[in-house]
This record gives sequence, C-alpha cells and structure tokens, in this order.
Amino acid sequence: MRDPNSLIDLRRCESIALHPSGEHCVVGTLRLDKERAKYIGDLWTVGLDGKADQWTFGEVSDTSPAFADDGRLLFLSNRPTPTDDSKERAQIWCFSPSGGEPHPITDEPLGVSGFKVAGDSIIAIAARLPGVELDKQRETATERRKHGPSTLRYTKMPVRFWDHWIPEAAPHLVHIQGDSSKDLTPDADREYRNSSFHMSENGRWVVTQRVSIDPVDRLATHDLIVFDLTDGPYGVVKEGQREAFWNARISPDGRYVCASYRKRSDGFHGGNKLVRVEVATGDMTVLCDDDERWHIPEDWVDDQNILCVTDDDGRSRLFQINVETDTCTALTTEMSVGAFDARGGELVAIASSILNPPEPMRVVDGQLERLASISGYDPDADISVEYVSVESTDGTPIQGWVAKRKDVDHAPCIMAIHGGPIAAWNDVWHWRWNARLWAENGYVVAMPNPRGSTGFGQEFIEGIWGNNWGGQCYEDLMSFADHLAARPDVDESQMVAMGGSFGGFMTNWIGCKTDRFVCLISHAGLANLGAFHGVTDMPAWWVHMFGESPYTASEAFDLYSPIRHIDGWKSPVLIIHGQLDYRVPVGEALTLFEGLQAHGVESELLIYPDENHWILKPRNIVTWYEATLEYIQRHTN
Repeated sequence: MRDPNSLIDLRRCESIALHPSGEHCVVGTLRLDKERAKYIGDLWTVGLDGKADQWTFGEVSDTSPAFADDGRLLFLSNRPTPTDDSKERAQIWCFSPSGGEPHPITDEPLGVSGFKVAGDSIIAIAARLPGVELDKQRETATERRKHGPSTLRYTKMPVRFWDHWIPEAAPHLVHIQGDSSKDLTPDADREYRNSSFHMSENGRWVVTQRVSIDPVDRLATHDLIVFDLTDGPYGVVKEGQREAFWNARISPDGRYVCASYRKRSDGFHGGNKLVRVEVATGDMTVLCDDDERWHIPEDWVDDQNILCVTDDDGRSRLFQINVETDTCTALTTEMSVGAFDARGGELVAIASSILNPPEPMRVVDGQLERLASISGYDPDADISVEYVSVESTDGTPIQGWVAKRKDVDHAPCIMAIHGGPIAAWNDVWHWRWNARLWAENGYVVAMPNPRGSTGFGQEFIEGIWGNNWGGQCYEDLMSFADHLAARPDVDESQMVAMGGSFGGFMTNWIGCKTDRFVCLISHAGLANLGAFHGVTDMPAWWVHMFGESPYTASEAFDLYSPIRHIDGWKSPVLIIHGQLDYRVPVGEALTLFEGLQAHGVESELLIYPDENHWILKPRNIVTWYEATLEYIQRHTN
C-alpha cells in the first residue's frame, strides 16, 4: 500500500450491531462513490461463522445500524422519502425481520443526526428552528438557505465549533413510540448541543447531559438529566459548578448512571473519573478510584457490569467494570477497540491496529478474532511494528511505536507527533496519519507518546498542563529522537519531524529550537499563541489550560509562541492548513509562512480552501499524502 489511492479505496468499517439472536451482526461501512469524490455508507451482514455479504448498495448513504429487540434493523439513510426527495437530510429507516424493502420511521423536517432504540421506544436527535411551527420547519429552512437572511447573532461564547458557526437550529430529543412522537426538549437551544445520550435496555429511561456555560471560567458545565418516558418529563440527577459529565449510560433497571466525570480547578487538568450516580438520590461514587486510567463508559452488560473503552499503555482496550464490587477486568489486550455491541453473552467489535484496518471482530477469552475482511485489505507480514520505551531527560519512560518494512536496514526516519495534546498514538489504524503507508514507502516511522499522552497515568498528563507546551514535552520528543538516531536501522542525518494540531505546534517549536531534522511538516499548527486565543472556537479553554490570560499576562502567555523565536528556525518546512479550520484558524499558517519567508527560511504553504482541521475529502486526502511524501523524498535520500 505505497500509493495513497490504495488507502482511500479501502472500505471503512465504522459501526457494528449484534442481532438479538447473537448469530450475526450488521456492520456500517463507508466506500468511495463512482467519482471518487466522497464516501457513501453501506450495510453489511456478517455471521459469527465469518460469512459476510453486502446488504445495501447504490448512491444513497446507509449508516448507524441498530437492532430492535424484535429483530427489526434500524439505520440512518438519506434515501428519498414520500415527502422529501432531497439527499441532504437523513431519516431513520427500518428493515422488517421478514425482509423486503426498508421503510422510513421518521420524517423530521431537518433530518435526524443520531438515534437509539430499546424496547418499543426510539430516541432521535433532530434539529429544530426556534419559533417556527413544526410543519413549517423544512420550508423555512429551505427558503432561508436559498434567499436569506443568512445572519447569525450571538450573545455569548462560543460562536463556532471546529468547522462551522453554531447554527440557529438546535438539536432536540424526540421520543418515537409506534406512530406517535413527542419532543422531550421543546425549548432547547444550546442545552443539548454536542451531548451524548443513552437509553435503558427496556426503553423506559433516557440519560443525557444538559450543557450550560459556567460563569466562573466560561467553560461548559454538563448536568446529568434523566427522562422517564413512562411517568414524567425529566429529572435533574446531578448538577454542580465547573463539573462535567459525559458518555453517561443508564443501567437496565434505571437505578444508576455511569459516566465520565471531571471537576475543573485551577492549576491542573485533573483526572477523568468513572462515577456511578444513583438516579433517585444523586449520590455519586467514584469507581476504580486508585486506577489512573480513563475508563470511558460505553454500555451496560447487566445491572452490575458496564463496558468501558480505555487508553492503556499505547492501546485502546475494552474493560468490564463491576459497579458493586468495584473490580476491573480487561476483556481485550491486543489491537485497539472502536465500536462494539454485546448481547446474550456475545461481544463483537470493530477493532484495528497500526498494521490492520478496522474489521469486525469477535471477542473470545480476551482475544479479538477477525470475523471477516470487509475493508478489502489483507495485511501481509512485510511490516514490523515495535513497542519502544525511551528514558526522557528526567528519567520518565516515554512509550512509542516504530514501524518499518522488514527489508529496511538503514533508512530515513519520520517522527510523527500526535495532536491533542491530551491524546495518544495507540496501536490503531489511522486514516489521516497512516504509519503503514509511510513505512511501505521505505521509511522508519516513529510515533512517540510524550508528556500529555493518555494511558500512562495522571501525572504524565499533567506534564503538559499549564503554560508548559514547549517544556518537558519537547525534552521527551528530543529524547525519543536521540533513541531513533542511535538505531542501526535509522539514518540519523535523514530524520524528519511532522505533526498536526498540537503536533503541528510542536513541529513549529522544534523548528525554532533545533536544526537536527532535515525537513519539517506542520499541519494545522499553532504559531502565535496570543493572537490564536482570540480567534479559536474555544478561547476560554486555552485560558484554563495555560493558567494565564493574554489580556493580563501577554508575555507569559506567549512564552512558547514559535513566532517569537522564529529567528532560530533553519530547517525547510511544508506548512499545511484547511481554510475552514476554526479550532486552529488558518491565520496561524499564514502568520508562520510570512515569518519564515521574511527570515529567508525555505518554506512552502499548502492550503485546502474546502477543508477544516482534518483533510476529509478523498481526492484531497490523496494530494495530502502525495505532497507529504514528495516533500520528504525531496529532502531525504
């Protein structure tokens, strides 16, 4: 797979749903359309015996499969409905257990973005324009899109999110039961934007997070809200100041909610705790309190056990936690788990590794057994992946991965720096930063997890907190680079550093501090921290993270701004940015490019006018890989 066209040709396994019988599952996949310009969703059936068949075809997109208890398969699709022939909106569709053609379940004017099904209930997330009657929503939205007005007016931050301005239409929770539907949140505005929700196994209770902006730090506070679909509207289970709950999951009997929880305080990030909250009283218990790993709850097995996905020492593992005995059991050890589903003692998942694209797997006795190869890629054994641990300048071990072709004895090395900064390079297939593709092209590819990476304890995460971006994290990366340079399979005179987002910042900081790398590639990297603060989509978060404000401590805030140290930059650099990136606005790339050009540094600028923080369109993905490979090849032997 040396050609990036081969990468985008692969089918992408995104989601999985297990049939109530436990005999087969349905996998949601993405494939290229005929013009190779976008991805289209298909559904595949996969038996636990490994037999796989494509179920849906065509130019419509079918995604997000979920089984009802009676065997009906529900999914999202932009198929035309009797009242709407547009492909712009998705609705919930249903395949009957007896087969035949699917039929639409919903006819939401502005479409459905997500849903859950349990018992005889469906909860859908549907956008609604405020102050517009339901039967006028679609007509009003179409008229405004075509003829205006296009104005957006705000009274408080935030006003943008990743790649879009926060729209006037707001997400509502809609309860569907039989032929009737009810808006559970008729007055919703921002309260449920970007919130997750979950329904109990019997379809009676729904838990979600209600969002508000805390007056102390102007960041989002998430309250736990439970809707009783039988006896009442909703109840506030837990609320507080500077507290956040997310990934809340309600137990089958409706007694408890498990959620990830963090209480903000000044000076440090603080751990994400797994908590159990009693619905009737609001009493909260921290589970696995001595375990510093971040257990993210996903689904209950029964009234006592919940499944969590956890970053752990370079992998994303599946754990089962007993909420009564407070015991934690690892269900998987190798590879990394994404989506999964459990029914009747069976557990299926979408899992991947650095070498293997996501595929449907069955979890058996702690092992992931591949059910089928839907991606169209059968990995061979020509690439090796090595788990590496390197001692940093303060004696702390820094974990990372090194991938290369087995026939490579001495080659240029690419050190890729992850974003976040609170994230990690796990043993997982990455569509955007695919180590295998670079390794197939003959490079030694290194993926270190420096200070701030998840899965190595809370103190390790705190090492990036505060105004310390260019501090110990930089030392960790240089220690890892020293290890790479000393390896016999690496040509130390031909080393490249590259990264995106925070990784782009670190690449920029490296450019200011050392010329040991033959070239650099900075994607969506921060360059001027003081100016960045005012135009990013979440300014208050950066004040919280840095512990300082650019309004009152401008010099301190800019301590590690690469633009302030650009006179030390020597290495050639390719700067890449999406114009629709509102998390790291394109001004960062323009500022850096101008600064380097003014200082006579060899530099190039690659802009994607129709992309955001990530490069997502297939043809743009190909040019991104082609550009990075060409730039690296040009500067290495």
